[in-house]
Amino acid sequence: MNKLLKFNRLIALGCSFAISCIQFVYAKDSTLKANFDLESGVEYDSKLTVVELDQLKEEADIALKFAAKAKFNWQATQKLTVKGGYTYSNKDYKMYDEFDLIIHQLSAEANYDFSVIKLGALHYLSKAELAGEDFLNLNQSSLFLSKLMDNKHYLRFSINFTDKKLDDFSSRNSIGKGYSADYFLFENQAKSFFSISIHTDKQSADSTQFNYYEQGINTKMSHQFDRFSLPQKIQLSVSYWHRDYTEITPLIGRKRDDKKQGAELSWFINLNEYITLHNKLEYADYHSNLNTADYHEYLASIQVKAAF
Repeated sequence: MNKLLKFNRLIALGCSFAISCIQFVYAKDSTLKANFDLESGVEYDSKLTVVELDQLKEEADIALKFAAKAKFNWQATQKLTVKGGYTYSNKDYKMYDEFDLIIHQLSAEANYDFSVIKLGALHYLSKAELAGEDFLNLNQSSLFLSKLMDNKHYLRFSINFTDKKLDDFSSRNSIGKGYSADYFLFENQAKSFFSISIHTDKQSADSTQFNYYEQGINTKMSHQFDRFSLPQKIQLSVSYWHRDYTEITPLIGRKRDDKKQGAELSWFINLNEYITLHNKLEYADYHSNLNTADYHEYLASIQVKAAF
């Protein structure tokens, strides 16, 4: 009976997928939009770190930042949406070039609106270079359900999978699985919102000393307004997570325990239809029984973004 039920479900999913594909191919009302962003600026960092390696340098530095993004949105049918994009980002420090970082990221998403609920899948493929050398490859996949109610309340639940590989630190290679839930409350014709997100993440590494279970929460408030005839936006977010390592860390002779609490304040000013000025302040307080993961950090940046 269970096998028959699974078989029937498989047939139903296959039929649903086939119908979606047919609608995709023959849709007459499909639309394709593409956007391009360029962003450049300066960032001050009070501590230089490589979080993935627990490396810490008790020095401050200034970095030049540049990013370019290309993305598309294909409304294949009234209910089926396909998205994709590529992002290149570069952080070039003035004094300590061993922390220079380049990231390439590809993304793809497909979602289908069943009216009652929206179902989708999302994948990110990221490649990082540290100090000019290959450093990290990261695959992130998500399956999600979402629902917008009364154009005011938005709920999203997802299951997330990760596969992380570090070129010269294979003991830290890991696979992970986690869950997340997000809630948004929109006000002022969606010009303002409040959100709260919770997540869990369980990582299993090649070396068991890096296995951990993480729980976290993040809240954000955003408000759009006009001042001096310029559209502007203020955003404030506060976050906290606790990471509990499941095995003994040889360096300290006991299980590692990490916590992070942080806050971020952003101010966006639209100078015209294409140019936006972005100012940001960040604070992060890391607590750990591993010395190189126990510190606090301040960041301040100003960037100019051009969108086409």
